[in-house]
Amino acid sequence: MGLKKGLVLGVLCMGFFLVLRLGVSGRAGFTDVGEGDWFHGTVLSLATDGRRIVQGYPDGSFRPQGQLSADQFVALTVRALGNSPENGTGYWAQPAIDKALELGLLLPGEIGDYRAPIDRQKMARILVRALELSEGTGELPDFGVLERCLVDSRNLEPATREAVLAAYGAGILGGYPDHTFRPAGILTRAEACTVVERLLSPDKRLVLEPERIREEIRAAMGAQLYGGAEWVDPVEQEVRERIRVDMGLLESGMKYTPNEISYSEGSFFFNLSSDNAYGEILYNRNGPLAGHVEDFKRLLQRRLPEQEVIKVMTYLRQKENYQDLLPEEDKVFYLDQGRYLVRLTMVVHFKENPTLKGSPLVGFSILFRDKEFIEKYERYVVE
Repeated sequence: MGLKKGLVLGVLCMGFFLVLRLGVSGRAGFTDVGEGDWFHGTVLSLATDGRRIVQGYPDGSFRPQGQLSADQFVALTVRALGNSPENGTGYWAQPAIDKALELGLLLPGEIGDYRAPIDRQKMARILVRALELSEGTGELPDFGVLERCLVDSRNLEPATREAVLAAYGAGILGGYPDHTFRPAGILTRAEACTVVERLLSPDKRLVLEPERIREEIRAAMGAQLYGGAEWVDPVEQEVRERIRVDMGLLESGMKYTPNEISYSEGSFFFNLSSDNAYGEILYNRNGPLAGHVEDFKRLLQRRLPEQEVIKVMTYLRQKENYQDLLPEEDKVFYLDQGRYLVRLTMVVHFKENPTLKGSPLVGFSILFRDKEFIEKYERYVVE
């Protein structure tokens, strides 16, 4: 694609006019871009390739860690696609925004404040649309596989989920070394150069290796199981960190709801335990859905010694398929000297057709028995 030359972005900030130019710098380097920086090659490539894509500041710096605003990123992407709107006389970015709306890079009202820094998930939406404009619509990726490569995929907003996974799967937006995506992370100028280079040059895109990534995640998370070298008692962790570790252990798409198990009495609801997780193990006639039992086991292994895990799993494995029933419709285990309660509850269906009789799912609750839990939950439900 031919890229037209010349782009000057005027930014009005703090009472003076700061010029940020996305064009050739006229010099081979920047005062704050060193050869050891991960972004060195990318920034210099875009600054010296003759297509006038990026440039630094008048003082010779590039400010690679500076936050890039939404309007700057929109303008950069519009020009990367070969468009050259002039700066507006009132708001400098308005012509670029109008062009982005015309091209379909943006939807009306999608970005509330164009002057604010842009986060990675909003960036993904723009990039995926730019990729479709430049290369057409390709085959949709397997979003389930991609989600299992990102340990924080549960944090993706519904409105940006597919765009994030598509950009990640296309190798334009990569994850971090710990296999997080950090959707709310703010785009830096260096990151902007990287993703634009990948957008323009397919040979620069990341090659995704789902199996290798999953093995790395398993290895890292395995050390965090009970008794492992990096094990931390989940009760002592912040909720967000506890959920992050749990999510890294799950591979099947099994329903998992952390810190939301509650008992209702009339209109009163209690969030009862400081560490609690609820989920569902689904069954059909051939057995449990792939990976559900294994995921449940890993949640137990995070919290309990192996001999305690075996007690629960030995009982659960008596149910081999949809039609099998466990000995008890509602089974409660007190484990690890009473620290945890694990509850298995069958949802039993008795239809007129005898072949459909059975239990399509087993719900589970994993609950740390702190004071509030014992007083409220066990008082009403267990005893």
